Amino acid sequence: MISRKTIKKFSLFCGVGLALLLGFFIFEAAESRPLSAQVVEEEPLSTEETQDDAPDILEKRQGRAYVTIKVKDDTWSRVRVERASLEGRRIRLQKRPNIFGQRGTLNARLAPGEYTVRWTVTKPAVRGHRITLSFRKTFTVSKRSNRVTVVINGQNATVY
Repeated sequence: MISRKTIKKFSLFCGVGLALLLGFFIFEAAESRPLSAQVVEEEPLSTEETQDDAPDILEKRQGRAYVTIKVKDDTWSRVRVERASLEGRRIRLQKRPNIFGQRGTLNARLAPGEYTVRWTVTKPAVRGHRITLSFRKTFTVSKRSNRVTVVINGQNATVY
């Protein structure tokens, strides 16, 4: 006959295993589902330039590379990303980061070519003032690329 102590140990073991498995699936679901994959059109710089004239780079078709852009704030140096865009298309940013530190994500299929990501950050200065800085990073999507990931972390951007 099985003792109560053995049954309690087994039920504790199963409970911990079930909790870990559930946590893993929640983590995977959060990583695969973008929080802010909505693209908001940026305002044109002049009245002659409209978004209708711009090529639709976010069109999803076969034979294009899957590009992911992740936007995070640099919490150590208190740098906050205010806005980000890919080739004139704004990436919607949440006010607060999720549990993984991301404030915005953009997923798209892009044709081979050269693309530019632009972002603006604010960082603390003397006596409560903030400094606004703009950055850009150019990356290339080759014909052989299946997946390109750009991670913007405050003032730095890394292309994988």
